[in-house]
Amino acid sequence: MATTVSQVDVAVTCGVEGVFLINHGADYKQLVQCLAAVRDAHPSIVLGANFIRLGLAESLRTLAEDHDAAALVDALWTDDARKEWSPDGLDTIALMREKTGWRGAHFGGIAFKYQAPVSDTELEPLAALAADRTDVPTTSGPGTGKSADPSKLAAIRRGAGTTTPLAIASGVTTENIHSILPVVDFVLVATGIAAPDGRISPTRLREMLAVASNAG
Repeated sequence: MATTVSQVDVAVTCGVEGVFLINHGADYKQLVQCLAAVRDAHPSIVLGANFIRLGLAESLRTLAEDHDAAALVDALWTDDARKEWSPDGLDTIALMREKTGWRGAHFGGIAFKYQAPVSDTELEPLAALAADRTDVPTTSGPGTGKSADPSKLAAIRRGAGTTTPLAIASGVTTENIHSILPVVDFVLVATGIAAPDGRISPTRLREMLAVASNAG
């Protein structure tokens, strides 16, 4: 937990707008404990979480077991939003949002790495649905640290429309962020700012933020 808070300290010092915590190698309870520690240390930061393998409704239920979900996190990211797009799934999401009072943003994964494949012809209609059923449709490249094909991003943008915020969650680097920012609104990055030991490299993070600022 102390490592998590210290890494967020680094990110905040470098000037990020927000952070997402993910439970790689940890259980859901540990993730919630880390979220609470980060919220205590940085009460005003935009704080999000990805409960690996859980959908939005189950993520909210997990948060609400011991904490006020509405106060703890501003955003929840799921790798495959489609898993909850049945009528019952959408009703459950609405019920959990109402029950917890959570008004945060759902970064819903579509055409996401390590999930069911999506053909090129499916991208636009999928993005249109995501624009209606999630707050921020979120896609990725084919794997961790691998960039998304520009044609894929363009298709998702066409399907989602010009006013829906989009996010990308893999393969963003200092070298390519300038070409990605005209298409997406949020960049979720880890590998692209990592030092050899896997922790945040302040130098790489500052370089990326500087390029992003100039691109904007």
